[in-house]
Amino acid sequence: RSRKQPAAYRLVPRPQVYGQGVIHTERISLGGHNSSTILSRREKFTAVMQSVLNNVGQNLSCSAVAYDFYLDKNSRRIFKFVEETNLPDKSSQAIREQIEFMVSSFLGYEGEKLVLEVDKLFTLFNDMLIDPPRWDTGKTIWSNCNWIPDYYGIANLGLDPEEYRSEQVHGAIDFGKFLSKINFGNDDLGTKAAWAAIVLYLLTDFDFVYE
Repeated sequence: RSRKQPAAYRLVPRPQVYGQGVIHTERISLGGHNSSTILSRREKFTAVMQSVLNNVGQNLSCSAVAYDFYLDKNSRRIFKFVEETNLPDKSSQAIREQIEFMVSSFLGYEGEKLVLEVDKLFTLFNDMLIDPPRWDTGKTIWSNCNWIPDYYGIANLGLDPEEYRSEQVHGAIDFGKFLSKINFGNDDLGTKAAWAAIVLYLLTDFDFVYE
């Protein structure tokens, strides 16, 4: 998709409640400058930036989907409206509500822009499940995911970290022991891979990265 380019210092209108009275707040998280020699903001992704962003996004999307679905719905951070067993043919409304929540949370879209993005990502989700090439690609990516916990952590999953302590390194977690007991890679329906594709899309979207 084509991506708009940011102004050098983009001032984005935000509701006052977020800024404690400050209506305009600079919110740029990529392409900045922090030295005496780099005086202007980069307005385009370089190949290296795009590669790093894609790799980070892929690893985060896999773990975010796997770990969030492991939790009870009331404890989840992302998937508050669906279960991994929900499919478009019988749960289209719940899936749309979930996508709407994600787009609003990640990108801050509202109104018609939000509706258009939800329609597009619902189509992507559905295509990931019914289009053989996309299904194969999704399953391949999912099988190669890195399942090591990141911001969730073992304790946040309701597990006792002491059960997974390393016998070789004091205070460390033995992830081999952890992953041998919990199968995050199970995705018979392909829905986890489809949700991971949507999370990856949102994490690498221009409006998420720059705004």
